[in-house]
Amino acid sequence: MLRTILRVAIATGVAGLVCFFSAGALHAQNYEAYKPLKLPVRPGQIPEVDAKSDLPPRVEDDRVLVETLDAVVIVDQSDKIDQSAAVDSLVGIHYDFDEPDSLVYKHAVQAIVQQAIGQPITLRRINSLSREIIQHYQRCKQPIVDVVIPEQRITGGTLYLVVTETRIGRVMVRSGQHFDCKPTAKWIQQSRRGNRLYEPHIENDLFWMNQNPFRRVSVDFQKGDAAGTTDVIYETEDMFPLRGYMGIDDSGVSTLNYGRFFAGFQYGNFLGRGGILGYQFTTDEEFKLLHAHSVSLDQPLNRDYALQAYGSWAGVVPMLSSGFAQDGESYQFGGQLIRHLSRDRFHSRNLSAGFDFKSTNNNLEFDGTQVSGSVADLFQLRFGYDSFQRIDRDQYRLFRADMFIGPGGGMSGSHSAAAFHTIRPGTSPDYVYGRMRYERADVVRDAWSLTTRLTGQASSERLLFSETLGLGGYDTIRGADSRAYNADHGWIANFELGPKTYRYGTAQNQRTLRTYGFVDMGNGYLDQPLAGEDAYTFALSTGVGMRFQVSDRIIARFDYGFGIEEIDGIGRSDRGHFGVTWIPGRRL
Repeated sequence: MLRTILRVAIATGVAGLVCFFSAGALHAQNYEAYKPLKLPVRPGQIPEVDAKSDLPPRVEDDRVLVETLDAVVIVDQSDKIDQSAAVDSLVGIHYDFDEPDSLVYKHAVQAIVQQAIGQPITLRRINSLSREIIQHYQRCKQPIVDVVIPEQRITGGTLYLVVTETRIGRVMVRSGQHFDCKPTAKWIQQSRRGNRLYEPHIENDLFWMNQNPFRRVSVDFQKGDAAGTTDVIYETEDMFPLRGYMGIDDSGVSTLNYGRFFAGFQYGNFLGRGGILGYQFTTDEEFKLLHAHSVSLDQPLNRDYALQAYGSWAGVVPMLSSGFAQDGESYQFGGQLIRHLSRDRFHSRNLSAGFDFKSTNNNLEFDGTQVSGSVADLFQLRFGYDSFQRIDRDQYRLFRADMFIGPGGGMSGSHSAAAFHTIRPGTSPDYVYGRMRYERADVVRDAWSLTTRLTGQASSERLLFSETLGLGGYDTIRGADSRAYNADHGWIANFELGPKTYRYGTAQNQRTLRTYGFVDMGNGYLDQPLAGEDAYTFALSTGVGMRFQVSDRIIARFDYGFGIEEIDGIGRSDRGHFGVTWIPGRRL
């Protein structure tokens, strides 16, 4: 086993260099073809923080009160103002301020004050000084601050500024109709009583509280009971956490019909803890060759951890070339624990660890033609890392790496090399393989968009079809049918170039349209190929495509690919790929 791990580690490293450290999990498991839809996040779902305090009214009085401003003393309490003549000898900027990390000590505030020193003291200049300091605080994301010039002795040329940086008083969460305040309030970590009111901290708490698509949390502020405090009030607007969807596409395989129909729903408050439970039914265009059911659960635990679980069952009744219908059946389930290394609205980095259990007696879902009289069970451990960075609405970076370990047979009576051989000869439950994926979208010369996807896989052994890298389909090699070639090792590169995404419509009902030309290419290899097998393939295609979306209600895609270098043995290399999903229902 140690030798096996070493082999795949070297192979994965080489594949990573070839693919610029890229790979993916493109339908390598049949669950991926049937999994419930993840509801898209609506633009602007996280409310903006608008807490800026009002600026003092402008004063236009230019009468000179004192010929020269010699000194400014910045204090945090009015009782620190010295009314004696001793302050008349002061020159420059002085402090009696308790917080050593306050903005008043920073260069920007000092520069604002320094501009006033040496000038005549007028009501306009005092008012302008106060306004400029408040505006600087607001630029630094401390939106609520008071800068007051109380009555004082200024005849000696010394001016006191009282700067009150508001502190958080009470923090309250108001329940909605369907979500209780306690599960919502557990996401608050930055907005604490006694802390400075800092916009990024409020935004961070709002980000975590707004992860559920059926709940929208906004924030309001009101003057606190204690002097110098502001109460933070989180308001919950929610809806009954159930939403259905349906759609069609042509991502099927020849033995089970190309057309697919699917329908499902998401329930967004599982056990009252905010988890999202999904279900989807998938069938073929005739409603008779394929019937698949899948469920998923995404349960956030806290800011550090989340739990995901899934399961699916698929029954197939293909009409094979023999003319006889043969029933096939597959099911699988699994789960993983996710560790959030960092997460906000622009960045995400996660580690994951989990397992998969799969059972099947056929390879029909992977464009095969075999139904076995016995069952093969697969058990594997998986470990992953993913990173996502949103640069702006048109640009992003994504990286994902996964390793899958088959620890050998014995988990069930059908978890053995003999059972594996009935599905694919030469396979074993003792294996290791790795996948990597790198994807990015870039704006080119201001008006064009280039999307690049690089995918690769390396394995220590021959794999069951559910673990192979599939070449062919709308998300791999366009122009070829789904799973036209199943590779133990391989790489895929996709490039899309077109005008930047065109957006129109209202904020609540925005339309987006992206058009592009594409080039897809890929290599696939079989490990230890048997007699009669095609050990290697290279595919190259080009074409045009589009993505169209009406808010988050209608999501449509279309691509037409023309094969330049065809996958050996496939029936066609020029074809279209389409898919439409409709998500009706109320939105917040």
